[in-house]
Amino acid sequence: MRQPNWSWRVDETYIRVAGRWTYLYRAVDSAGDTIDFLFSPYRDRIEAKSFLQLALSGRIRPRVINVAIPLTKPLQLQAEVTERIA
Repeated sequence: MRQPNWSWRVDETYIRVAGRWTYLYRAVDSAGDTIDFLFSPYRDRIEAKSFLQLALSGRIRPRVINVAIPLTKPLQLQAEVTERIA
């Protein structure tokens, strides 16, 4: 197994696996090689934290980790802020 390089990208997505919807947490390096992944029925902070701990265990620590935020996130946050202000 090849050692990952110093720049990682972490993202999450919602996919169908064996007929069931599940969250996929994924870490890839800048060369596009998969470092680690985790399927989870839940999307929460605990799952994301455990995935990141697994990805970092026993490997070279990355210089930078870029987190991909789904495009809908900023819109949802803006809607929540607008509702609280109004």
